[in-house]
Amino acid sequence: RRIERETQITTVFVTHDQEEAMSISDQIVVMKEGVIQQVGRPQQVYDDPSTLFVAKFLGPPPINLFRGR
Repeated sequence: RRIERETQITTVFVTHDQEEAMSISDQIVVMKEGVIQQVGRPQQVYDDPSTLFVAKFLGPPPINLFRGR
């Protein structure tokens, strides 16, 4: 991240490690089967997931889910 700031070059980093993505990114894109599910700042995506997939995908800790009516 330091090198990116010093060189002022935008970097695209692809990872399946959610913790790594959340800790080093200014913006994340969550994809499922090649389809974008949500784009945003890591904390915003974590706090306000747009789909159940995004909610389950990001963590730890895992999100609490329950059925309701």
